[in-house]
Amino acid sequence: MALLLTYLMSSTFGFWKFVSGDIVVAGIPLFLASTWFPLVIMYCYLVSKSRKVLQFILVIASFAFLASAAHWYFLITDILIYSGWTVLYTFCLAAAIHTALLYYLYVTNQLAGPSPA
Repeated sequence: MALLLTYLMSSTFGFWKFVSGDIVVAGIPLFLASTWFPLVIMYCYLVSKSRKVLQFILVIASFAFLASAAHWYFLITDILIYSGWTVLYTFCLAAAIHTALLYYLYVTNQLAGPSPA
């Protein structure tokens, strides 16, 4: 999913351009994109252990914040260039993706399920 997102945002839509420090294939920095795999596993683990709605919200917000912080770092170190995109958009996109992943885990019965407040 990380490879697909990076491909779409850089090669297809042109919002992101990675310019240094990695092996880039079709606009995708392979090492950087592959670092998201363990983070997605960690997200799935944390969200699967969550029991309350507030815990789900905190996990989603934390991972969206981390994605935004990483992009901000990439921007200030000239690893990434935005075109018609902002860090706020990154936060919103990350929150939406993590919410969709939470929904997938819910539909496939991989969550412990929230308890009442």
